[in-house]
Amino acid sequence: MKLTESYIREKIEEAKPLVEEEMQLMSNLENYDILILSAEEISFKTGRTIKEVKMCKGTYNSPILYGNPQFIYIPNFKGNEFSFRSNIFHEITHNIQSSNFKDLYFLLGKYKYDTLNFYKETSIACKCLIEGDACLVQNSLSKRLGESDKIIHKKLSKKERERNYEKLFPYIHGEKILRQKANGGEDRDLINKLYTSSLQEIIDFFELPKPRTLLWTSL
Repeated sequence: MKLTESYIREKIEEAKPLVEEEMQLMSNLENYDILILSAEEISFKTGRTIKEVKMCKGTYNSPILYGNPQFIYIPNFKGNEFSFRSNIFHEITHNIQSSNFKDLYFLLGKYKYDTLNFYKETSIACKCLIEGDACLVQNSLSKRLGESDKIIHKKLSKKERERNYEKLFPYIHGEKILRQKANGGEDRDLINKLYTSSLQEIIDFFELPKPRTLLWTSL
């Protein structure tokens, strides 16, 4: 599926009120940039590997770090219009998170440079909230709109899932725990309150499995 700036902008504008309603929070997308770059360019810009760029399909850069919010995509999106729309739900969720809860995003940015893993458990718990909630909103909206069964995307093999376990864990485990503890993901008051909870409360909420060292050991 070939992407153009006008198509991406149209889909963001369509999705923005839906995500705001779902999260019961406002975005700050009055002005934003759309970048269509090669996987190599996105890798250089974001620090992700080329494989990671191709796996995640698109990315969002917080205005805390980059000025205007940025939606960044490779020219050929691997999926159909429904999977792209689902991805837009996910990325707009990140905009709402970063514009309403700047402190949490600032901390997560610091943990990227924690090469000695002093704060690894805290980093994973924060990612469980940020990425888990983005997946929750993304999947809940797709289901509510009757589009879940229409989404076409590449399914990872068992070997790929194992190899990418550490990167995928916050997405999968985060959404699972939010659904379990927040009335199937419907209790937005509880979820939104988590963003201003203490770091220890966030760690406890997501019940990171033991031994916890397994979460950041390459498989």
